Amino acid sequence: MRPFTEQFTGESRRALLILWCAVGLVLLIACANAANLILARASGRQREFAIRASLGADRIQLMRHIVAEILFLGMAAGAAGVALAFGLLRLLVKMFPDRAPIPQLDRVSINPLALAVTVSLVLIATLLCAIPACAGLGRTDLTKV
Repeated sequence: MRPFTEQFTGESRRALLILWCAVGLVLLIACANAANLILARASGRQREFAIRASLGADRIQLMRHIVAEILFLGMAAGAAGVALAFGLLRLLVKMFPDRAPIPQLDRVSINPLALAVTVSLVLIATLLCAIPACAGLGRTDLTKV
């Protein structure tokens, strides 16, 4: 009797671990790029934030506005990624109906636990990308904008 992971992965365990690390690295690079774009966008909107602050918005309200925008963008991107995963899984099943490289490919589906982990990773990555944009709010000088 062999453990389930060994029976399921077999000889490809090392390749799957390398692939997992590559996916994590791509996610890290994508988060860094997104944070950079969000920071550039926020610095371009300094005048808007200064006007909002002069009209009475406190720092918490401005941060809530930025986080809500970034959260919406992140969740939209996460939903697009999940939809792409579902679509590609169906395409893979249609491409290999009888000679599948993965045993019992027709029974493969996206695990709800994996989906929950994906949603939580999207939330965490989105909030981490929002931190640099929110950190720049404290440096808004209303007299120089």
